[in-house]
Amino acid sequence: MKVFFFSFESPRMLALVRIVLGLALLYDGLSHWRNAIELFSTFGPAMPVFVQEAEVGRPTPIFADRGGTPKIVRVKRMLPIPVLTPEWAVIAHTFLVVSMLSVTLGWHSRTSLVAAFVVALWLWPLDLSSSIAKHTVIALHLLLLLVFSQCGAVWSLDALADANRNNFCRLSSAGPRRLMQILVCCIYFGATLTKIKTPTFANGDLLTFSFLDDHWGSGRIGLWLSTVPFLTLGLSKATLLFELLFPFLVWVRRCRLPLVGLAFGVHAAMGLLLHLKTFSPIMFAALLAFIEERDLVLLARAIRDPFRRVLIEGAGGVGGAAPSNAHAGLHGAHARFNFASSARWHVIAVILFVAAGFAIQYIGDWYGAFGRRSPEALKEISTDEFDEMLAQRGPAYEDYFHRIELGSRFSGNQVFGSSQRFQTGQRAYVLIQMIQSHPAMTLEGILIAADGKELARFTHRVDPGNTYTVNGFELTSELLPGTYGIVLQAEGYVVAERQFELVH
Repeated sequence: MKVFFFSFESPRMLALVRIVLGLALLYDGLSHWRNAIELFSTFGPAMPVFVQEAEVGRPTPIFADRGGTPKIVRVKRMLPIPVLTPEWAVIAHTFLVVSMLSVTLGWHSRTSLVAAFVVALWLWPLDLSSSIAKHTVIALHLLLLLVFSQCGAVWSLDALADANRNNFCRLSSAGPRRLMQILVCCIYFGATLTKIKTPTFANGDLLTFSFLDDHWGSGRIGLWLSTVPFLTLGLSKATLLFELLFPFLVWVRRCRLPLVGLAFGVHAAMGLLLHLKTFSPIMFAALLAFIEERDLVLLARAIRDPFRRVLIEGAGGVGGAAPSNAHAGLHGAHARFNFASSARWHVIAVILFVAAGFAIQYIGDWYGAFGRRSPEALKEISTDEFDEMLAQRGPAYEDYFHRIELGSRFSGNQVFGSSQRFQTGQRAYVLIQMIQSHPAMTLEGILIAADGKELARFTHRVDPGNTYTVNGFELTSELLPGTYGIVLQAEGYVVAERQFELVH
């Protein structure tokens, strides 16, 4: 245990974590920067995480003449986290962006990590709608662990500004990286337990409807996958298996790199198929904690050797002046980056960036928070439009049906066999998958002959909690070969029609 946590190692692995995590959070901060007033200030609808119900107000007067009785639920903060004014929200969020930039560049790395962690821990819980989420909580853990590491000792402005960097080998404690590894294993193990307790994930429904959802889905590939139930079922089972095995097998030396590579592939696919914001990049940063120094050496050798061979062949074997030039280049780099070691220059740069960000927000004044632009007055809508908004009309019945399939066999939520060709003596199963929130309704299936004559019918009552229903028709020997149709009705309305060929 002592060797596992307290041995010394190269800081390059955690430097990779710092750079990738900094880039991910820098992108996230820049994407939210224009909306800082709306998300984090009293001028916008701030939505703190830690709140509880305080009292229930009276019905609002606007609904009094229309018979409505909605309630206004008032809440109060459980923790005394102050919600900022518009000015301070802009300053704080700009400071957070600058801190993430300093983390990425490795400029006063530890100070920047502490500043980024403290400000993020303050701002993100003020915005329940988008800023605080599982991936940002993971990012907070990574930022905190990086504070106790030497992640800025290499591949950073701090290292370039260090005149003694070539005189000794910098080492870092393995503790922060080991804790990151344990964090990743806990994330996967906890995700496995959550998915096992969610039946809709194990049967592929959750993934299917995530692809179809406008908020979570992110492309045509996901839409196509949602039409192939076997693929979504297989992907769900594979995800469960991967997340269950990773926390245990990743500690086996021969399994480590294949599992880490597979994890990168899984999160890359998730980022491609689903809209998960910065979840995949943050997990990339966390997974880099499993990379060892020998992996970096092998990778560097694989990249460097081909280029070295080309340079030697191109130079014709002449290169006597290279060492002195390289030595001069190192001194020149130190001279150029000497300013980076000065805390004064760092403070000046932060102040200038924050001032520039505040000036841009103040001049733009997109929300009218600084009095430079008057917010547009709300226009009164007509009574007919208002009543239409409150009508709460449900969608058409066919919109509640996601999948209707035919088959000669079924198991669970799948049907098998040809959907267009049946033999006498088989049973034509009708599998119906409905969306997860639907009203109670009566389903009817009608078997129609080629001449339009009704041959058989089934009736089934579907409760709101039921997602699947399987019914069918016996294709007895009395039925002649030919084309048959199945008409599906919901509450008397036709929602789907299917045809198949019956052969002997």
